[in-house]
Amino acid sequence: MKKMVFPVTDEYREKLEYGFAGVGCCYEQEHVMRPGGRRETEWIYPYYQWIGCRRGAGEVILGGRRYSVGEGQGMLLFPNEPHEYYAKSDVWEVDWVVFSGSGVDGFIRKTLGAERSRVYTVTAPHMISDRIVRLYETAASDDPMKFTVASGIVYEILLYIYICAFRSQGGSLFDRAERLRPVFGYIDAHYGEQIPLGTLSELIGVTPQHLCIIFRGLTGATVTEYVNGVRIGKSKELLLRERGLRVKEIAASCGFSDVSYFCSVFRRLEGVTPTEFRLRG
Repeated sequence: MKKMVFPVTDEYREKLEYGFAGVGCCYEQEHVMRPGGRRETEWIYPYYQWIGCRRGAGEVILGGRRYSVGEGQGMLLFPNEPHEYYAKSDVWEVDWVVFSGSGVDGFIRKTLGAERSRVYTVTAPHMISDRIVRLYETAASDDPMKFTVASGIVYEILLYIYICAFRSQGGSLFDRAERLRPVFGYIDAHYGEQIPLGTLSELIGVTPQHLCIIFRGLTGATVTEYVNGVRIGKSKELLLRERGLRVKEIAASCGFSDVSYFCSVFRRLEGVTPTEFRLRG
């Protein structure tokens, strides 16, 4: 079965910081060759890709060397790097996403610290594959807001690649991610309200100071930065979906009591004002 979506590119989607050029889940992988030569029969691929093994086994050729890719493993492929991959079992079932967006290169090179294509062992493959399935379902839906929603899912996929494949030393980072799950859930459910640091720390039984340390160690952001990012993401949905609402009303519904502060944060994160974003959407 080949469950995949390749969205049509447009100006709005190209401006998303985190997007996707294709996604597939529960996908029976065929033989792919991208040697990267200059002849018409040889070509390179200009996107980052993550391909995670769901079932069976495959092999990838990188830099002239062969690497196995089995269950509990995934490969991150860099743009414009020659590669070839194919099944080594009767069925090689994978979940994959082709990344796009201005923020992807920086995340992969700086946050992940990756420098080239390679194969990784994944401590909790379902944390990535479940989100790829959700990205596929979102992309295949008729929701007019699906690409804005998908942008958030793409960021989650990158975050869990970081947690489960790049920084999983002994599973310690994954353990911290699991421990913070109630915090992430609370923020997502209560972004429109005031969110005291003490309330979040009580959810996992630590002091506010300790929460700040483990939160930044996991996400690379402060709690406030993360909360603001969630709120701005929600405000983008409302700006495009609820065009009758004023910017002040949207700011308040997303947890910003001061519309000037909302506009300042929005411009810093998105590069445009809320009104400009709405006009372009």
